[in-house]
Formats: sequence, C-alpha cells, structure tokens
Amino acid sequence: MRLAGLAALTLSATVVCGLPGQRGASDERSGQVVLRYLGTAGWEISDGTTIVLIDPYLSRIVGPSPPGAPPFARTPGDTRPGYGWEDRPVPDVAVIDSHVPRADFILVTHTHYDHVLDVPH
Repeated sequence: MRLAGLAALTLSATVVCGLPGQRGASDERSGQVVLRYLGTAGWEISDGTTIVLIDPYLSRIVGPSPPGAPPFARTPGDTRPGYGWEDRPVPDVAVIDSHVPRADFILVTHTHYDHVLDVPH
C-alpha cells in the first residue's frame, strides 16, 4: 500500500531529477519526489520518507562477455576483477554503501546481473 501511495504521489508532486552522488536539502522537502539516476538502468525514487530503488546496480563488474565474443576491453588502471560465465561475481559493497544508505523497497525488472547483482546487499 505504501508503494501505491508513493506512485500516486509521483503523479501529483514536483519531481526533481539528480545524478549519482547528488543529494541535497531539496530531497527532504515535503510533497516533492526526487528521482536520482544510479547509472545503467538504476533509479532511486524518494519522497523524503520512503526510498524505492529500481535495478540498483552500482558494482559495475567486468564481464562476462557474450558467448563467442572477445573479452571486454579494459581501460588502463581498471583494477576491478574480471568474471567469466562460470564465476560467481561479488558485489562491491563499499560502492553500494557510498551511494545508497538505505532502501525501503527494491524493484527488479529482470535478472540479468546488471540489474540484480547488488540487490541482496
């Protein structure tokens, strides 16, 4: 029921959009819904009380490449571990915690790793 209330609030409230890492005093104003883009397909939606995350993927793991394709190209200095199809990737909890202090609800649109990997944390 709270989720339905938040959805209804988004239709009648002022909506403020932000980018990852942007959070300010305007987030706490009553009657305002804040949408914060988390990258990839991820969003944080909040009315200052309730926080809903959609596909919160912040870990940005390297791989796995599609079958038969060459490995993903890496930029110099990229120290993230690379993962193959048989590996069990691990979320980057430090990155998650630095961008998402809490969530009341988490919605996942589908279970590709770039939508669901960070959800359990």
